[in-house]
Amino acid sequence: MLTAAAPTLAIATQEGGLRIVAGGDWRLAGLAAAQAQVDALLPGLPADVVQLDLGTIGRIDGAGAVALLRVVTVIEQRTGFALAGDNPATRLVELYRQRRQPVPDETRESGFLENLGEGASGMVVRSLATLELTSATAQAAVTSVLKPRGTAWRDLPALVLRTGGDGLGIVVMTNVLIGGIMGFQGVMQLANFGATAFVPTMVLIAQVREMGPIMTAIIVAGRSGAGFAAELGSMKVSEEVDALRTLGLDPIRWLVVPRVTALVIALPLLTLIGMAVGLLGGMAAALPLMHGISLETYISLSAKSMTLSNVIFGLLKPFVFAVAIGVLACGQGLAARGGASAVGLRTTTAVVLSIFAVIVIDCAFALVSTVLGI
Repeated sequence: MLTAAAPTLAIATQEGGLRIVAGGDWRLAGLAAAQAQVDALLPGLPADVVQLDLGTIGRIDGAGAVALLRVVTVIEQRTGFALAGDNPATRLVELYRQRRQPVPDETRESGFLENLGEGASGMVVRSLATLELTSATAQAAVTSVLKPRGTAWRDLPALVLRTGGDGLGIVVMTNVLIGGIMGFQGVMQLANFGATAFVPTMVLIAQVREMGPIMTAIIVAGRSGAGFAAELGSMKVSEEVDALRTLGLDPIRWLVVPRVTALVIALPLLTLIGMAVGLLGGMAAALPLMHGISLETYISLSAKSMTLSNVIFGLLKPFVFAVAIGVLACGQGLAARGGASAVGLRTTTAVVLSIFAVIVIDCAFALVSTVLGI
C-alpha cells in the first residue's frame, strides 16, 4: 500500500527569475498540510517568481488543485506567469485556472448603442473563433490521419449512419416536393410566353446547381448540426470535455474531427440523392401539363443541360457546406457554459449560424460562377 507523501513548496532559482517547486501528494487527505504549506509561503513570497513547477507532484485531486490555485492567483497578480510540468497535476491546475470566470455586473442597464456595439463586436469575435476552430480542425484532421489512435474513428460509421441514413427520408421528401414545385411553377409561368420547352432545363439547372445542394444542407444543419451542438454542449457542461483534457486527449481530435468527417462523407451522398429525386419530382409535376412533349423529349432536353460545370458546382458545394456546418455546430457545443439553458441556447445558435453560413457560401459560389461565366 502506497503511503502519502507530505505536500511541499520550495523556492528555487532559474534564469529570468524564481520558481516555486511543488512536490509530494496534494490530496484531500492531506489538505490541512497543504493549506499550511501555502499559508507559510505566501506572506514572504518574492516579487520575481515567474513559474510554478508541478513536475514533481505525486498524486493530486481537486482539493489540492484549489490549494495550489491560491499560489497561482497571487503570482498572476504581480508578474508574468507560467505553469511548468507535463503530468496530471499540471493539467488539473491549468483546468481549474481556466475555469475561473469573472462575475459580470448585471445591475447596470445597457443602452441601444451599447447593445449594438456589443453585438457587432461579438460577431467579429465569433467569426475569428470560427476561423480559429476551422484551422485547428484542419490541423487535427491531418494529425488524426497520421496518428489515428488519438481520434475516436470507431464512432465514424455510427455518425455517418446518423447523419446520412437517418436523414435520408426527409431529404428525399423535401427534394421531391421542391422539384415538383419548380415543375408546376415553371410550366405555369413559361406557358404565358410559349416557352414550356425550357421547363426541363430550368428544373435541372435549379435543382442541380442550387436547390438540391442548399435544401439538403439546410436539412442536415437542422438535424445533424443541432444534434452535434446539443451533444457536445451537454458533454461540456457536464465536464466530460474537461475530463478528456485531463486524460491528455485533444477534444478537437476526439470529438470534432469524426463529426466533421461524417458530414463530409454523408452530405455529398445525400445531395446526390436529393438532386436525382428532385429531378424526378419536377418531371412528374411538369410533364402531364406540357402538351406535345413526350417523356423521351423531356429526358433529352434535360440531358442537354447536364453540363460538366453544372455537375461540378452541384457536387462541390456539399463538401464546403459539410465543413461549415460541422465546425459551427461543434464550436457552439464546445462553447457552452452553464446548465441546460446554455445547451439549448448554443443549439439554437448553431442551427441559425449553420443555415446562414450555407446561404452565404451558396451566394459566394453563385458570384464566382457569374464572374467566371460558368
